[in-house]
Amino acid sequence: MKPTNNTKPFGARYALLITFSTCFLAVSFLLRLLFFAWQFNEASFSGTDLLHTLFTGLFYDIGVLSFILILPAAYMALLPMRYSGSGLDRAITWSFFPITLLVLIFAFFAEITFWDEFGTRFNFIAVDYLIYTHEVVANINESYPLPLLLGGVLVLEALILFLFVKKGVFRSAFTGKLPLKPRLYVLSVVLFSALLFASSISNEDAEWSDNQYNNEISKAGIYSFFAAFRNNRLNYNEFFTSIDNDSAFAMVRQKLDQGNSLYKEKGNSIFRSISNNGQKVEKPNVVFILMESMRASFMQHFGNTDSITPNLDALA
Repeated sequence: MKPTNNTKPFGARYALLITFSTCFLAVSFLLRLLFFAWQFNEASFSGTDLLHTLFTGLFYDIGVLSFILILPAAYMALLPMRYSGSGLDRAITWSFFPITLLVLIFAFFAEITFWDEFGTRFNFIAVDYLIYTHEVVANINESYPLPLLLGGVLVLEALILFLFVKKGVFRSAFTGKLPLKPRLYVLSVVLFSALLFASSISNEDAEWSDNQYNNEISKAGIYSFFAAFRNNRLNYNEFFTSIDNDSAFAMVRQKLDQGNSLYKEKGNSIFRSISNNGQKVEKPNVVFILMESMRASFMQHFGNTDSITPNLDALA
């Protein structure tokens, strides 16, 4: 087939990226609709909430797509035009595109199973899953037909690749020729979008609604995952029932008070003096402290310099 000399900024040379991007945005949109249907009785459809959720989600999907396209856009911009469609070009494309597609299909499947269990997009719990891989895989294998799911991922990838070949997407990408200037323009747009999201758009910006389900549906799973990986924290108030600090300390003070306690400090403190009322004072010489996730490295006594456990340090 005679190569075409297409010099349009988004010509045949970019057929693969354009088709892939369109499919990615379409699947993300359908997944968002699925979550809406899933939480039909809990999500808000009033006023413009539905449109706000969908357009916010599209915005974050574009952000995810920008990060995905950085490497292929850079590759296509820097590869000399004479090598377009060469054996090297075909080998690189057919090596990396199926891998990228496989990862994304798996991510979409994982989003559905994660939503089924937690009703949210990926968060720090998903990051923890990478640490406890053996336990998590065993749990997923008990809860879901894992061989069937993985088989479905592979079948779906094979089907997508077949359709791309059948529709001539790869043929257009390998035969299209494009000068350096428009290729650099495409790369600049992708880099600008990725830098904008990386520097200015946080995952919390999607939390615009009082309805938590609308907030989660507004997000993008992959964007949420890397945001959780970067922040390395779990929003406690989002997943656990809690009360404000004043109420909590008032409750603790009441439970600790046995009629002989004198609180010397106001506010959120339980420091107090205990009156023995003439009784014999017991002076235990063993103090046992039990806390979850408390490491010795948190204490100044064991080398920490951040002063995050001043009371324990004083006791030590």
